[in-house]
Amino acid sequence: MVYVDQPPMVGFSDGELIRNLNQVQIYFLRFLEKYFALFPEDLQNDIYIAGESYAGQYIPYVADAILKRNENLTDGDDEYKLKAVLIGNGIVSPDEQSLSYVDWFKEKSLIDDSNPNWSQINDAQKACQDVLDGTAASPNENYAFSCHSILQVILNATRNESAPADQQCVNVYDYQLRDSFPSCGSSYPPVTELITPYLNSSKIQNDLNVNHPVNFTECNTKVQETFTATNSPPAKVLLPGIVSQIPIIVYNGDLDIICNSNGVLSYLSNLTWNGATGFDDANNRTDWIVEDKKAGWVLQDRDLTFINIFNASHLVPYSRPLVSRYLFDFATDEYTKNDKGFVSSPKDGLK
Repeated sequence: MVYVDQPPMVGFSDGELIRNLNQVQIYFLRFLEKYFALFPEDLQNDIYIAGESYAGQYIPYVADAILKRNENLTDGDDEYKLKAVLIGNGIVSPDEQSLSYVDWFKEKSLIDDSNPNWSQINDAQKACQDVLDGTAASPNENYAFSCHSILQVILNATRNESAPADQQCVNVYDYQLRDSFPSCGSSYPPVTELITPYLNSSKIQNDLNVNHPVNFTECNTKVQETFTATNSPPAKVLLPGIVSQIPIIVYNGDLDIICNSNGVLSYLSNLTWNGATGFDDANNRTDWIVEDKKAGWVLQDRDLTFINIFNASHLVPYSRPLVSRYLFDFATDEYTKNDKGFVSSPKDGLK
């Protein structure tokens, strides 16, 4: 398993600050080239790319670059054996997904039409819809400010100022939790106090072959401010070409707000892949059984699989670690499908 810090300047990586997703493709292919030069024996291995949240943008762009490279090999080049991709709680079509927030908050009884800020929320929703309809210009092709701002408008409207200071805002990564305002979940999961000193340890950085000491922090705001992907089409447009060649697995923790299941299902319902639009029957949801317990439900058509995972946050492996291990079964076709649904069971040696 290989973890990649990207874009440049994130984590322990260095290089130049980049702005758009096509540059990610260039850097990732360069990384693979150098990786396989160091470890040529790994060229024989199958490749699966997985990630969560903003990886919903990265993964399709990286997969698209690998597949196109494989189509244009020159003499002496080796094929990269990309077999499937897994996207967890991903922001794949940001503007479309932003339109899901209002209905999602209402569905979870976190807000209703009597909210005194309801007209402001409706105005924000309409401004985003206008961008999607093409009736409002946006300087950002990928993530319009009018769409990006909807969640903050709702968080402002649902703030409970009479609650204790650390309980005034809904946690956007797990709606069952509360946080201080305006943090609203930015400190989730509560492991920063462990991770930061660990990754700032000179011994750990030396073991990771970090060339120069790095002052590791949870977020690099310089990268965040620079890497806006303003001129990058949303990754959704790449999915049809990818799934025509390899399986795509999209999974979601059902407690997440910021990349919630409703928003994902919305963009998938409007997506045409492998000869049809959306899932053949989006209401025909099949149970996912993990070690004899219902872990979620599945929609699967034409090599694209969506998995909704029960009692899981934005970070599925953090909140449901055992269940998350079995997600890989959908990439390798190692599950069983019977009258119970999709069934995942322990393999030899896996407990």
